[in-house]
Amino acid sequence: MDVKINMLGENIQSFIDLNGVKKINLQMLIGAILAGAYIGFGSVMMVIANQVLANPIMNGFVFSLGLILVVFACGELATGSMMSYAFKNVNVKWTTALPRYLLIILFITFGNLIGGMAWSVLAYYSGILNSSMASLDKIVIAKNNLDLLQLFLRGIICNIFVCLAIWTQTRTNSPIAKIILIIFCVMGFVMIGSSHSIADVTFLTLGMLHGSANFVDFLRDFSFVFIGNWLGGLILVLAFTALNCRKA
Repeated sequence: MDVKINMLGENIQSFIDLNGVKKINLQMLIGAILAGAYIGFGSVMMVIANQVLANPIMNGFVFSLGLILVVFACGELATGSMMSYAFKNVNVKWTTALPRYLLIILFITFGNLIGGMAWSVLAYYSGILNSSMASLDKIVIAKNNLDLLQLFLRGIICNIFVCLAIWTQTRTNSPIAKIILIIFCVMGFVMIGSSHSIADVTFLTLGMLHGSANFVDFLRDFSFVFIGNWLGGLILVLAFTALNCRKA
């Protein structure tokens, strides 16, 4: 008996309908820049909270603002898009879908980098972190001490949580429920110490400005965490697609 994949099952199709199929244009770039800054907002709040309380639960709670803003304020985030744009191409021939999918993710990532770096420069030179530099250095040094396999695996774990946040918040129409779901998913990946590539743009850019990191550290962290994030998002695509299997 053959097994066929119902790639556009009810849940996946509704997810696609809610998110739409977007084009590479100025609007997408602006959304990506905003998302990079939004995640940076959460990252800076986490640095400050860590200086005051050094509590992983509180760190995760304040950091969740970044993803809440992405969802509610027109952001285009690379890590969530690694899952959502894969779903949008499940019924398209892979030779057509793959180049476009890769281009979209890289385009959004470019915007995220601009937004995250620009916010980091603004935050650093504004002096809002002057009393929290010890916390920043602690976070950056901890990231620099991870080996490449740890960066990669923590990237996978992180984006499973992020994509679960994106997926589950589409299951409800209640803004309060959406916020609660996002907060708990984000708290999960922060509490266990996993790594988000776009958040690390802010952490490592601030670290470079303060002297606790250099550009090699930035590239090392971002590249391996980014690849891990990508794989984490695709794991959920495969899992949710498999849940829509049906026997023919």
